[in-house]
Amino acid sequence: MSFSASQSSDIEKESHSDPRIHPQRRLLTPFLIDKSIPRIPEDDERAQFPFLQRKRHFLNELFFLWCFPVLKVGYRRTLDPNDMFKIQPGSHVDVDTVTNRFYTEFESKKDKYEKKYIKSHNLEDSEETRRIIKSNPDFKYPSNLLLFSLLKSIKKEVVLAVVTRALAEGAGTTNPILIRKLIKIIHKGAATQQVDKTGYGFAVGIALMVLFQGLMFASNFHLGTFVGSEAKGILTKVLVDKSFKLSREARLKYSPSDITSLLVWLEVI
Repeated sequence: MSFSASQSSDIEKESHSDPRIHPQRRLLTPFLIDKSIPRIPEDDERAQFPFLQRKRHFLNELFFLWCFPVLKVGYRRTLDPNDMFKIQPGSHVDVDTVTNRFYTEFESKKDKYEKKYIKSHNLEDSEETRRIIKSNPDFKYPSNLLLFSLLKSIKKEVVLAVVTRALAEGAGTTNPILIRKLIKIIHKGAATQQVDKTGYGFAVGIALMVLFQGLMFASNFHLGTFVGSEAKGILTKVLVDKSFKLSREARLKYSPSDITSLLVWLEVI
């Protein structure tokens, strides 16, 4: 008892010149091999976001092993924002890069619908014609233009989220069938007093199916959260960029409080 108490006291007495460091004593702190309190890294020392690395390991992402370095630090002291992974500017998950993809998709779809309207009405395709049809009450962009452009700009993450969800639901649907087969084998063995070895295979299969379902649900939750964060980041940046480019008429129609309300609404969702 005294030995473990002295170990925990070493953790509590650990001091550092940085006032942001707050050592923590957890349940398993006395059993830690390395009890040193890690320092808070500088901005240029922060670890790169794992999904930006060229060599990505499937098992590392499947079992969320990339979270262990952060958990290791957080178990010994309170986490600081600088302990989080860093997203490099210009990377494929950087908000500026993703927003530029959104702008490209959005403008491409707008141009497509404008050309379609001009062609259907036998008009000359020019800048003046496009400016005129935008003020025409009969011309309207599709209501799903924004949604489809948003989904197209983050389509890879969306597809992965849908696939993992489908696999998880498929595993959940298949598992009761295996359980039913196993129950039949057990009843048959109880009646004939003979053990059927196929039951072991079904038991192992059920366990693996439950493991697979749990991993797929965890991956789906992570990817879904990632997609939601990207979508919110895109819409927030687009709204802020647009607020700086509003015309005089638009500024009268949409006051700063209206724009702030939209930003708050994006934060809520």
